[in-house]
Amino acid sequence: MAEVNFLVKKGLTVPKGSASTPAIIFDAADTDCGLFSPAANQVAISVQGSASAPALSFGSDSNTGIYSPGADELAISTNGTGRLFVDASGNVGVGAAPTNYAGYVNFVNNGSSGATYEQRVAGVLTGSLSTDSQVTLKSVTSIPLVFGTANTERMRLDSSGRLGLGTSTPMNILHVTAANAAGASANDGARVSAGTSLVGINFGADSTATFGWIQSSEAGVAFAPTVINPQGGNVGIGVTSPGDKLEIGGSGSGIILASPDGTRYKLTVANGGTLSIAAA
Repeated sequence: MAEVNFLVKKGLTVPKGSASTPAIIFDAADTDCGLFSPAANQVAISVQGSASAPALSFGSDSNTGIYSPGADELAISTNGTGRLFVDASGNVGVGAAPTNYAGYVNFVNNGSSGATYEQRVAGVLTGSLSTDSQVTLKSVTSIPLVFGTANTERMRLDSSGRLGLGTSTPMNILHVTAANAAGASANDGARVSAGTSLVGINFGADSTATFGWIQSSEAGVAFAPTVINPQGGNVGIGVTSPGDKLEIGGSGSGIILASPDGTRYKLTVANGGTLSIAAA
């Protein structure tokens, strides 16, 4: 069949056609490839295409364009390979079709040597997420990394490398802020425990009575003993190089003991080794 070039007059009406018999075709030998109207105000391509032969391509570059790999799915290919995929649930995949986890919108990036997601503000790179032999999440400018749940900040790594849990202004390399408590409950403060054991050691502060505290406990059950240096080593209070199991130093140092009736006595040592005890 000879090729015919013609002008279509404005207002010319053609049948709506269908996917199998499009109204407008471009090759008499390829009657199922063309354009049709599935409904009012809609124009459709009758073929879904593929990564290597997308339904809609540009110029003579026939292996780069837009196609549909399946029902309710859209994809973009370049050089005959699918690059960007959007599934029926709105999940997006780069280099691979996304896996649709119920109730989630997913972004999947599949690269042969890792991948990087960059965030820019007004063209300036502010942070990135990279995956190769490790997963790296970092800020590039002097801004913090902030983590949250229930739309509330829970953890912050500031630009100086200080990590805050429960605080947005960490003052040390690790700064944990828990509810004000005196350690009266086995669940007070921050906690370190071994595996799934209920036994652990709690740390906290009481801003009302202005003291910090350490308390061992079996969470939800009772308090527990606290052991310092169970494998050996000396303990110093007020000194930096204790010479025995316990050494107390500094001006005015001593030990206060309480009798069974609650009376408090202070034991001190004077120069020359004289011991004295008096009511505290």
